[in-house]
Amino acid sequence: KNKSKIVPNLNYLLNKLIMTFIENIYKNEIFSNLENIWQKILEKEFNNCTFKKCDFSQTDFSKTMFNDCKFLNCNLSNIKLTNSWFQNIYFEKTKLVWVDFSVVNSFSLNLSFKNCLINLCSFNGLDLQNTKFIDSTITDSDFVDTNLRKSDFSNSILKWTKFINADLSNTNFITSIWYYIDPTKNKLKNAKFSQGEVLNLLAWFEIE
Repeated sequence: KNKSKIVPNLNYLLNKLIMTFIENIYKNEIFSNLENIWQKILEKEFNNCTFKKCDFSQTDFSKTMFNDCKFLNCNLSNIKLTNSWFQNIYFEKTKLVWVDFSVVNSFSLNLSFKNCLINLCSFNGLDLQNTKFIDSTITDSDFVDTNLRKSDFSNSILKWTKFINADLSNTNFITSIWYYIDPTKNKLKNAKFSQGEVLNLLAWFEIE
């Protein structure tokens, strides 16, 4: 008996396969539903590219440059960023777990986060002035020796996140919750806090 053949959608299969980026430079590209788990994407350059619903967990992006790129609904957990470049990068609804941003090239570093899950990440020693962390859950992460002047944590959860020797001058914490910031170990001039939550600043003094 003749059996009918089912011809799969080739584009769908290509997107689901582990893909290797062959070219060194990509510009104005949209990448969707890629699964590059455990891959090495080294010394590449992405300009004005958008990544949608991509799983890059465990991927090594060392010495890779991202300019004017967007990560939307992506999984970037455990990615490696040694000497990578991030210039004007936007993350939305993206999962970032165990990501060490402190090892990136700090020249022209510019990041923005909205509705992201940021867990166990390090931003130590970075200049992140005017950075937006909006509507995000930021837990167990470190901002040590970080310049966060005029940054915005509106509507974000900051549970168990460390701010040590950070410059939080003019930083917006209004509508953010569960932060514990030692006023004696951080710069807080003109920082903005909501009434009620601001009492968390006294937690370090064990006041009853």
